[in-house]
Amino acid sequence: MIRGMANPPRKKGTAYENKVLVQVRRIWPDADRAKAGNVSCDIVGTDLDAVECKHRQIWAVKEWVRNIRKVSPRGRWALFISDGDRRRADSAGEVVVFPADFAHELLDTWNDLQYGVLTIDTDYVESLR
Repeated sequence: MIRGMANPPRKKGTAYENKVLVQVRRIWPDADRAKAGNVSCDIVGTDLDAVECKHRQIWAVKEWVRNIRKVSPRGRWALFISDGDRRRADSAGEVVVFPADFAHELLDTWNDLQYGVLTIDTDYVESLR
């Protein structure tokens, strides 16, 4: 074995983390990849408790969710998953998994922004007077 040769699966995982990082930085410009060994959190510097990335042919979603929940006290996490064999016609492609409560919050916010609904904290407005 030649020293320094990258592990192909790890190389794919790193490439996928970098791809997700580019997308995440559109929202959180200071986001960065976590240090090696960081449990269930591949990207740091976001407002989420954890951002985990998986690039696998076989998905162990239940196990991944259990692990990410351990490091997410507020239940605000994102699990990005990419099919390890996207050449197949029936590939699952890329998906993101969120906790249901957080997903509902995101959808409510998106819906409010879509239709111009804005909630104003009247107590805050009064405090400005």
